[in-house]
Formats: sequence, C-alpha cells, structure tokens
Amino acid sequence: MLEGDTVVIRLAGRLPVHEEQRHIATLLKRMTKVHAKLQGTPRIDPFRELLRGKAEATVTLAGPTSPEGFAEASGAQRTFSVSPGNRTRAAFKNDRWIITRSLSITEPAFHRFLWRLLAMSEQPRIETTVQAINDATLRVTLTRVRLRFMRVRWGSSSRRKSINLNTALLFVPPPLLRYVVIHELMHQKHPDHSPRFWRAVESILPDYRDHTKMLKRYRLPQV
Repeated sequence: MLEGDTVVIRLAGRLPVHEEQRHIATLLKRMTKVHAKLQGTPRIDPFRELLRGKAEATVTLAGPTSPEGFAEASGAQRTFSVSPGNRTRAAFKNDRWIITRSLSITEPAFHRFLWRLLAMSEQPRIETTVQAINDATLRVTLTRVRLRFMRVRWGSSSRRKSINLNTALLFVPPPLLRYVVIHELMHQKHPDHSPRFWRAVESILPDYRDHTKMLKRYRLPQV
C-alpha cells in the first residue's frame, strides 16, 4: 500500500526467504506502476504550508452546489492562523481559525486536527447541501450527515440512516460532490454495488461514469 509517497509492504509471517523476496519483487512492480500513474493526479493538500511551519494560510473551498449540481457562487475562504502554546486548541471567528499549537503535538496529529477544524466550520453548509440534494432526488430518511476526514473513501453510508462525507470533497467541483452525495444516499436503498444500484444511480445521473473518472484524478490527503 501507499502511505503518502512511501511504499509499505506487509507479508504473511513465517514465509521462506525466497518466497518473501518473490512477493516483494511482485508487489514493488505493481506499486511502481500505481505510483507512476498517481504522479499525474493532484493531491488535495490545503494545509501543506502550515505543516511546513508557516504561521498563516488561507484555503479556498469549492463553490456551494445547487441540487442540480451547479456552483452558485465562488468558493468561501477560510484562514488558519497558528502560534505556539502550551496546548493545542482553536477558536473560530469571522471565517478564521485562531490556533495554538503545542510543541509536543506530532505533525500527523496536527494535520488531523486541522482537518477536524475545517469539518467543524463547514458542517452546517454540508448538511444544507445534502438536504437540498436529497429533497430534489431520492428523498430518503436521514438521521445524520457527518463531514469527516477519510484516507481512502469519498463517502460511506450506514444502515442507521446516516452518511459520512470526506472533508476533502470541499475541494472538488460541485458536480462531483453532488455525485458522491447521491451515491451515498442511494446506498440507503441499495446497500451494495449491484447492477440494480448502478441502474438506480444512472436514472438520476446518466453521466455518473464521467464523475467517477473525474474523481480518480484527485489524490486524497495522507496523514
């Protein structure tokens, strides 16, 4: 598997040395091809400057989406200001996160913290967006919509009538966000990826295949 730009290989225990070497060579060959393919796709990485030590950075989100999937306005901007302190904490005011970073917090932990802050500030907007899309399409019953950081998925759906959306979706074009929302809403009716599920998605989004291809052009954040 890839962790950032590092290839991590996990093997079964107690393999003979020659078997280990054979598996490693095969997996490296496969992963080299995958890695080369990914080099042409941009990674969603809005916090890179802050992780490199910059005291302030402004991120621009994709524009809000209508139920039809069109952007209604230019994207909002959120500013993150970081200063050292005794413990890590944050306050949100006037579209700005004022953050105190503990010297003891690791970079991966701080990176996750930044994504959590962004999810917190954008949660109301994503709930409104999902409700509008749901009202205009499937009208399924939802108990919860949650925006959260995910390493490998754009979204997920629960039988408890809730859906999770990757916070990284705030940085993709609105039609792609709409597709992921419809995809997860449809799982409330069809919990698998059977032909029946895809036919139902296609009845709402005839060009859904184009959206899946476009999503593959983005690399999810790595923490």
